[in-house]
Amino acid sequence: MLVCMLFMFWTGCRCSVGISLLVLRLEDHAADRTLSMHRVFQFLSLRSLSEQKEAEITKRPASNTRRLSDKNLGPMLPLTREILSDFYGPFNRKLATVLQDDSFLWDTHSKPASRNG
Repeated sequence: MLVCMLFMFWTGCRCSVGISLLVLRLEDHAADRTLSMHRVFQFLSLRSLSEQKEAEITKRPASNTRRLSDKNLGPMLPLTREILSDFYGPFNRKLATVLQDDSFLWDTHSKPASRNG
């Protein structure tokens, strides 16, 4: 959802040519943190890390995981999911169109687009 809000701001402002924005899905980052990190470093034109430093970073446990008490609440209520989908749907469709990547539609069947990186 944060991505959609940032996208609304980014597309709403009249920025000068040359503004670059890298958008990554959390699911993709969680699935392959090494690839995600490579994409970020390449985007920022940073030098590659040593294998040792890269392993140190990618092997760290995630710090943004749900607390056990939150997990015990169960999955999101269907009505809540519907409300969020209705609200964010138009922004997700626009983001997916601009990025040419249907995975930003947040459809459970969509897969990340193949990317060079």
